[in-house]
Amino acid sequence: MFRSRKLDLLVLVLVCVGTMWWGLGKFGLTDPDEPFYAQTVREMLARHEWVTPVMYGQPNFEKPIIFYWLAMLTTKVFGENEFGSRAPSALAGTLTVLLIYFVVTRVFNRRAGFLAGLVLATGGRLATRMDRDAGSIFILVVAFLANFWLRLPLLGILLVLGPLSIGLAWRRLRREQRTQGGAP
Repeated sequence: MFRSRKLDLLVLVLVCVGTMWWGLGKFGLTDPDEPFYAQTVREMLARHEWVTPVMYGQPNFEKPIIFYWLAMLTTKVFGENEFGSRAPSALAGTLTVLLIYFVVTRVFNRRAGFLAGLVLATGGRLATRMDRDAGSIFILVVAFLANFWLRLPLLGILLVLGPLSIGLAWRRLRREQRTQGGAP
């Protein structure tokens, strides 16, 4: 759209800063999910626990561990605050916008890539809360591209089914622990 690809990228990153990063720490954690995830991250950091998500001292396998790892890292970097808690979602949203730009540019042209990235960056609530939606969208876009662009359907299937199967395995493990009198 602009004279150079670098300028396209700069404008898209600035738009992402304005729509996804600006104000991440200006309002408190909302709805039941954000405080729940932040508390889990807080407890994991306090216990130096990087393997098992913990909530009020009990294992909490509601979300994939990579979500908590990213939140733990950003909380360590930015502090225990709303910005630190929401930064992984904003990062995933920004990466998704840039990925869409590169793919659409390659398939069509730079103008289409820029407009696709711009629409995605300004089109709604891609990454303004601490949730896994932006990260999930990024992983699904990568999986789609592995299948469509790189002609690697197995990689795409693994990217989608890998986290799903791990989540199901954790759920089964918890169910077995409950029936055997283990963790609640």
